[in-house]
Amino acid sequence: MLFRKGAFFIDSNLTLRQLQRWFGRVALALTVTFAVTQLLSYGTVLAWSACFGQVDYTTLMVLNDATIYLPCLVLIPLLLRGIPRADPIPDAALSGQEGFLALMFSLGSGYLFSYGTIALVSLLERLLGQTSTNVVSNIESALPPLASVLAFAVVAPVAEEFIFRRLLLDRIRIFGDGAAILIGGAAFGLFHGNLNQTFYAFALGAVFTAIVLMTNRIRYTIAIHMFINGISVLSTFENAQWFLYPMAMLILFSVLFSIVLFFVRHKRYTFEPGPLPFTSQEKLRACFASPWVWLLLLGGLAFSSVAIFL
Repeated sequence: MLFRKGAFFIDSNLTLRQLQRWFGRVALALTVTFAVTQLLSYGTVLAWSACFGQVDYTTLMVLNDATIYLPCLVLIPLLLRGIPRADPIPDAALSGQEGFLALMFSLGSGYLFSYGTIALVSLLERLLGQTSTNVVSNIESALPPLASVLAFAVVAPVAEEFIFRRLLLDRIRIFGDGAAILIGGAAFGLFHGNLNQTFYAFALGAVFTAIVLMTNRIRYTIAIHMFINGISVLSTFENAQWFLYPMAMLILFSVLFSIVLFFVRHKRYTFEPGPLPFTSQEKLRACFASPWVWLLLLGGLAFSSVAIFL
């Protein structure tokens, strides 16, 4: 039997087993997409090196973007087509004040998780007796300034926001806001493929997902994403010493600001439960009952951890 909620038809006989299968479908789709993009990325670089010799950093960045973003545009909607869509979210604009709060909270929460990652990576280095490599920072520093700005502050924000906050989010909203925020953050973090960025990207992905759930507009997250990535790119430029002190002050302010803002305002926001007839606890159990979810999480974390020591 089907009953109607908005423009979305729900099976009143929907079982927890079906819900578990849907969570597993999402995890499997993300796992396959991640595996394909990583294989294409590494394979393309190896093939280019075999045919044309050593790959310069600009070519490497172009090959990386093409082999990561283009397959995601195809695979994510294709593999998730069996997941029903929830009703469209009404558009809402952010005021200037809310936009500022969103920017500061995004920046602060991202760097707060980043500091935790630095501590974790340092611990792993001591345990393994090896020095890790931050590949992204190395590429940012090695690229010509214009190429670095285009790759990290323009192409990446636009492509990643469309992939994760439009293609993916349109499918996972059916599970409710809370689940969508956690899935969106986890997918965004794991897809970065290195432990130096995994938890930082998780925090940003979760916050960006919440912003889009409130507004249904990715223009805001694209702009914030560009700003945050732009700070990172500018800090790698030669003669950027003049920029480092004000940047450090801005980051420190945003971290403290985000902590205060969370405790002051978190009760003002409510999560929509979504159209499915299950409690949050039932959704949580169904999610983690799927072996594909564990494969995605543990496999992604293992890959990200190994990648920084290669």
